[in-house]
Amino acid sequence: MKFLNEDQVRFYAKNGYLKLSGIYTDEFIEKLSNEYDELFQRKIAQNTNMEATWEGDWKKYLLNADKVKKVHVQSIHDLQVLSSTWVLDIKACSSLCHF
Repeated sequence: MKFLNEDQVRFYAKNGYLKLSGIYTDEFIEKLSNEYDELFQRKIAQNTNMEATWEGDWKKYLLNADKVKKVHVQSIHDLQVLSSTWVLDIKACSSLCHF
């Protein structure tokens, strides 16, 4: 089992996040990606409101006028409730962070 080194602990304390590589296999990431795509399509088919675009004037400052009405963001929350694939091994994840 690997633990965080001192540099990683300092970085996390300063920045509030830490990028770790190699935790999940490419196959597992692919499985999560496929499951997300399937969930997304299921929610669209159910006419679920997944609109998550932020309100406000930000679009007119960041986008050309012809693109403003075309921009929207959709999202799904609580993936672990919708699919067991997204219930990650919490014990394995928490073992990465011993300070």
